[in-house]
Amino acid sequence: MDGNRRWAKECGQGSRHGHSAGFAKIQDIVPWCLENSVEYASFWMLAKKNIEHRSPEEIGDIYDILVHEVLPSIVPLFRKLGVRLEIA
Repeated sequence: MDGNRRWAKECGQGSRHGHSAGFAKIQDIVPWCLENSVEYASFWMLAKKNIEHRSPEEIGDIYDILVHEVLPSIVPLFRKLGVRLEIA
């Protein structure tokens, strides 16, 4: 999901918009993986090095999006599709 902040800026939007759009893509990618027999997929959302270079406000936005937008939508989808979610 790298590049979402840059994409949002190019669209005249803030970084939160880019992060939200990047997370939303998971809902498109996972069904595609299943349709194309992709057995494993990993999504890196926030590396330790990235945390060190972002403002506390942006980190807060990322966690807020994850907790309030992403997990409530992908957990039911993954259950329906039989996909295992592992957060490390």
